[in-house]
Amino acid sequence: MSEQDLKELIDKLRKEVEALPNDDVEARERLNAIIGELDKKRNEPGTEDHQGLVGNIQDSIKELEVRHPDTTTLLNNVMMTLANMGI
Repeated sequence: MSEQDLKELIDKLRKEVEALPNDDVEARERLNAIIGELDKKRNEPGTEDHQGLVGNIQDSIKELEVRHPDTTTLLNNVMMTLANMGI
């Protein structure tokens, strides 16, 4: 997978955030923070704390897997893409 694959996954993740219920503020904030980190990683390679990013995604998967399974699937795909990119 490539930078383009990561971009597409980030776009899908943005759509998932938009589809979340308005009252699920915690999930929105968590996912928007991850999107921000991923965007920073794409735009400024080498400046991101990879372990922190990966840890945040893993924590989000644990928190969201029951309430938002589709979002969790996307986050797992992001993790795989990052791993394939050597992150």
